[in-house]
Amino acid sequence: IIAEAEKQAQQIRDEAAKAAAKVKEEGYKQAQQLEDEAKNPLAKVAAKKAADKLRQETDKKAQQIIDEGNKKADAIVNTAKTKADNIIKQAESK
Repeated sequence: IIAEAEKQAQQIRDEAAKAAAKVKEEGYKQAQQLEDEAKNPLAKVAAKKAADKLRQETDKKAQQIIDEGNKKADAIVNTAKTKADNIIKQAESK
């Protein structure tokens, strides 16, 4: 039971990592595009500042995705451990 739960948990973590990487890639791409579109020096300074903020927000969102995946994965493993413990207790009481 626990091994299956850990396998499922790892799949969830892997999917979260992929989703976070995709979000990060897209966010950084948009930030770079924002910088590239600025033509004059003043616009470039403003665009760089906005792009940096976008990158920070992207990093934060990517980390949230990973954290949520870890939370779900941990919950699955913990539930499996509880079930396994209950099965062992039932078997011992018979």
